[in-house]
Amino acid sequence: MVKDCKICKRNYFELRGRRFKPKDKGEIDMRRTIRSEIKYSIESPYLLKSVRKINKSNLILLCDVSGSMKDFFKEYIVLSFFIKKNIPKSEIFHFSTNLRKVTNLFQVTSIYKVNVRKLALAVSYGSWTKIGEALYMLRRSFGDLIHRNNSILIFSDRWDLGDLELLDREM
Repeated sequence: MVKDCKICKRNYFELRGRRFKPKDKGEIDMRRTIRSEIKYSIESPYLLKSVRKINKSNLILLCDVSGSMKDFFKEYIVLSFFIKKNIPKSEIFHFSTNLRKVTNLFQVTSIYKVNVRKLALAVSYGSWTKIGEALYMLRRSFGDLIHRNNSILIFSDRWDLGDLELLDREM
């Protein structure tokens, strides 16, 4: 699981963007080189270099903690911890019949320091899944977190017992 999370971080969360950052190593930046020559009206023997900036996307993680997901308890604890550790501006929510923000419980230095008792008290574990209502509550209560720089990742088995029309509308 940890190996998969590292691969995910390398492939998705560190994508190179379109903007460039000046560096001593990297590709020759002809645009900056020509602009500096025009600016100082001389032919510069220096070639300026730059590298592409990393686009750090933010992530909202929604974990299904219903009864059908109890076999994956360890996996979503590891996933939640990894995401909070590697993506500082991420937000973590657990849901079954209600939605709870549990980001602060994963702001620890080691996975062994995650307080599982507080986590179990925060959300009603083992009850039914209502994904549509969870998305509705996310949009209604935490709508300021949803914008174009954020990605929403839903960790669920799709065993939904809620309103299907609400789920279609919220997706």
